[in-house]
Amino acid sequence: MLVPYHRYAAYLKFLTLVLLFYVASAFTVRVPWSEVVAATFVPTVSLNRDLLLTIVAVFGTTISPYLFFWQASQEAEESRLSYRHRYGTPGKRVESAFRHIAADTWIGMFFSNFVAFFIIVTTAATLHASGLTRIDTAAQAAEALRPVAGEFTFALFALGIIGTGLLAVPVLAGSAGYAVAETFGFRGSLELPASRALGFYGIVGAATLGGAMLSTTRIDSITMLFWTAVINGIVAVPGEPGLTCWISHQAPHALHGAYAPMLGLEPAQLRVVCPWVGGGFGPKAAPYVEHLITAAAALKLDNLAHASNARN
Repeated sequence: MLVPYHRYAAYLKFLTLVLLFYVASAFTVRVPWSEVVAATFVPTVSLNRDLLLTIVAVFGTTISPYLFFWQASQEAEESRLSYRHRYGTPGKRVESAFRHIAADTWIGMFFSNFVAFFIIVTTAATLHASGLTRIDTAAQAAEALRPVAGEFTFALFALGIIGTGLLAVPVLAGSAGYAVAETFGFRGSLELPASRALGFYGIVGAATLGGAMLSTTRIDSITMLFWTAVINGIVAVPGEPGLTCWISHQAPHALHGAYAPMLGLEPAQLRVVCPWVGGGFGPKAAPYVEHLITAAAALKLDNLAHASNARN
């Protein structure tokens, strides 16, 4: 609220480097690498309840609701903050912006999966090998770092948790704020001060407070995380191929008839949703090229695309 998200997020990212100690720890304990490689590429599959739930949970952590709302909105905000100052001509700016977004996504996903892989290997070689097959607390999870960190094990683990937590809380709680803000048409952004986005920060605060209150109950936090991922995996099941456009407009039927052939879609594959809107910058009854470009970008990227207009 007091400091824009992009300013302090850059510093918190350094704290997440602590997670690389899991990579170092994997090379200081005895790991049967031949078995690890074989199990990685040729896993043993038994279609029991636990395995199926875990698979759904993995999809839930990958295709989670924050991707549907926060990522698209955040990319649009970052583009306004940096891309328009970094590139020259408009055409080159758009092309370079999409290349930057694609590279950022691929690099981020590579390192997140790289670290996750070594977390699995390290915990298996330390905790599971010593008979600990169920992790109920953060202190137990931290023990996997002991071969490298020694007596500083919990301190290092705490730094990593604090860094990733302070990065993730605005993202996860903010995704709810962005979703509500876009649904009801009020202003919402992690770059705005609280005085200019009271409703948005109210949703973020309520979501954060709800999570903090849950941590005071007897419900196991690890269990909550797992079942939250399972629920995300269930609700994120992809539907039929198509496109849904949320547009501030006054004539959704006219847009549907105009955009479907332009985008190469069958009428049943395009859905145009126009929420209740107030006054705008003149009439909103004709198709606009920026709407069409945004829809085409979503189809091209096979991902969310977000565009917004502002007075400035």
